[in-house]
Amino acid sequence: MNNASTTNKTRARRILAHAYIKHIEDANINDEQDDLKKIIKLMEDNMIEESQHAGNIRLWFEAICKYKVENQETLIMDAINKLNRWIALTDSVEAHYYRFVLKFIQAINGSSLAESELPKLLRELKQKSINLYNRTVPQHWLINEGTGLSMLYSNSRSKKNAISEDEMAKKMRLIVGRISNNYVNESHAYINYHGTEIYFNPNATKGEIDKSKINQRVKFGIGFSYDGPRAYNSSIQMVGKKDVEEVRKIEMGLVVKCEVLKNVTYYTQVRLVGYPEEVGSIHIDELSAPF
Repeated sequence: MNNASTTNKTRARRILAHAYIKHIEDANINDEQDDLKKIIKLMEDNMIEESQHAGNIRLWFEAICKYKVENQETLIMDAINKLNRWIALTDSVEAHYYRFVLKFIQAINGSSLAESELPKLLRELKQKSINLYNRTVPQHWLINEGTGLSMLYSNSRSKKNAISEDEMAKKMRLIVGRISNNYVNESHAYINYHGTEIYFNPNATKGEIDKSKINQRVKFGIGFSYDGPRAYNSSIQMVGKKDVEEVRKIEMGLVVKCEVLKNVTYYTQVRLVGYPEEVGSIHIDELSAPF
């Protein structure tokens, strides 16, 4: 492909990547990792030469999700660094989406820094995807299998081999949040997960959730759309006394990220990102810039 035009080379790489995907589907499992590594390299080369083509980044992401490495956190960090560069170059909605998904996985795995970045990244993703016709359709679900990127399950409910809704609910990795005050109506509400609002449809929870449950804890499975995270409706359950909630304590000297609520006289009132029930005040003398 050295003497071919850029357009022909990038197209040839995608054709080759699809051939490797077909080989993975048909061949012995032992061949899979070599083929995935080749797909990742091909699509990274394409992103250098043809950064605006959405197919390149989609094939790349699906390949790294299946690529098995010992240190998943290193793989995720490397992927985020690449996505940051591609966002700076192209500002593509796909790169924004994949970065948000990876940051969410980091947050679930205990990264307070990633967690604090989620509200801002979500706003950016929503702004980029506002004109997409399929922006609310979940592209991936988080399941209770594997670690890191291998927990992502591509949405295949429209395919012939899709599993049932109840089976899928059992596969989900459950996390804990609270029913948000942002309860619009019986088909449009949110769960607050450490400062990030996650959409769900109360009418689709089989009677489990209604407006009377605001501020109560729930456990739920989660998926990701271009419009942001979405709970798997039939997986949502009230948290009982036997369920263990993630405990997060505020300690002296802990550095946290804040979102400004309002300015009052000599203080700025803030909400602590990642601690949905915690608010505080900062005296104007402590601010680095005028408020």
